[in-house]
Amino acid sequence: MGILSISIIFVLFATSAFSYSVGNRTDNATFSNVEEVTTFHFHLTLSLDFNSQVANGSNLLSMISLIDNLSTVILDVRALDIEKVTDGEENELVWNILDLNPNIGEALSISLKSPKKKNDNFSIQVFYRTTSEGLSLNWLEPS
Repeated sequence: MGILSISIIFVLFATSAFSYSVGNRTDNATFSNVEEVTTFHFHLTLSLDFNSQVANGSNLLSMISLIDNLSTVILDVRALDIEKVTDGEENELVWNILDLNPNIGEALSISLKSPKKKNDNFSIQVFYRTTSEGLSLNWLEPS
């Protein structure tokens, strides 16, 4: 068959207790704007094509703004083919890939439709597929 579809739900509690301080940033091992927004839940849906060695799917992020006037969310990505990014109402959002750092990957910058106030909850869904340049997904040949 060669294709396996899976749906995984994870709960992610991201707080400042899990970060460290370097310079004026909380965490210099990420492009993400962790001082401004946090993810408290994500729903990962993937379809794995073993013949093509590609994972195709989406990640629905439930987030909370830590500041007033949050207008951009920045996520860490590496070697992904982004199809689209939507908000909780399935409206497409403007996004672009920024800096490449060989140690941490690239920055996916997402512009929100409207600025969020401190403590506002909102959702973003990223639709993507992996590429052969990705480092975190390895395919083994059957033995």
